[in-house]
Amino acid sequence: MAPFRAPAFRRLWCSSVTLAGAQGMERTATAWLALELGASPLMVGAIFAARMLPSLLFGLGAGTVADRVDRTHQLAAVSGAALLLTAATGLLVGAEALGVWHLVLLAFAFGAAQVFDTPARQALVLDTVPADAALRGLALNALAARLATGLGALAAAALAAAIDAAATFLAARAPAL
Repeated sequence: MAPFRAPAFRRLWCSSVTLAGAQGMERTATAWLALELGASPLMVGAIFAARMLPSLLFGLGAGTVADRVDRTHQLAAVSGAALLLTAATGLLVGAEALGVWHLVLLAFAFGAAQVFDTPARQALVLDTVPADAALRGLALNALAARLATGLGALAAAALAAAIDAAATFLAARAPAL
């Protein structure tokens, strides 16, 4: 496991795992909230489509940004945006003002944040490990992120069932605080 010998990779890997878990929680909580609001299955699908649309619209540009700016600053900005979106979601839920259309807009915004995170994070893997460990570093980071996303979704379902979906949003971003 040569990539883990690099302290910068270990930090990035831990950050990737935490972020992926939070994203799994956020996606599950969004669907849960939509169903609680009475959204149809078609509308839940539209919410997920809104979350994926930024990849299509901004994917190429996000990669260019990652090549031109400090990637750590880009990741910090994305994390800050996700915290603000989580706070907005919490305020809307707390004020009992959340509607399904809010979830569509929030899903799009969360997706836009993620599309700027992914290329910067992948490029940072290459910046943090020796060239001969680059493919292993990318694979380890991707595997851990997929696993954490699934575990985050399961944790969100358990938390939403035990408390509520709004608490799940807060729990998802708590490690970032």
